[in-house]
Amino acid sequence: MEKKYYIGEIVKTQGLKGELRIKLYEGYQESFDNFTFFYVNGEKMNIEKHRFKKNLAIVKFEGLDDIDSAEEYIQEKIYLYKKDIILESGEFLIDDVLGFEAISDGVSVGKLVDIDLFKTSQGVIEVRSHTGSFMVPLHGNFIEKIDMKRKKIYLKNIDGLDL
Repeated sequence: MEKKYYIGEIVKTQGLKGELRIKLYEGYQESFDNFTFFYVNGEKMNIEKHRFKKNLAIVKFEGLDDIDSAEEYIQEKIYLYKKDIILESGEFLIDDVLGFEAISDGVSVGKLVDIDLFKTSQGVIEVRSHTGSFMVPLHGNFIEKIDMKRKKIYLKNIDGLDL
């Protein structure tokens, strides 16, 4: 069974013509314009048009033309499968890097076990070593590179950051 990537949740209807308000999960508002469809309960739904209102996406799906049919979708999650997500060069999904070996000064310091996009404005990664866990800001000042082929993340050894 292919993994679902949840993009957001339908929270309300908008108007009388079948539009839906969707609360997007962190990181998807910037790339929302690239999406042409979503899945809802296994049904592929094509986007007819969309706009943003504050932190919500207002979406009109093809074939959903009145408030009564739109109300059936309230509290449903919208999602895509990995094959449906188009990534730019250098972009990756969080799930693609979990488990990568973290390297600092040529030495393994643990495994990347989580990425939290909410802790700071740029997010943090959690690395678990044999002595515990530590957080590293998800920023170029702290991460040298991510090697997708070798499944390694190279951390910069910053003074004061005890790796």
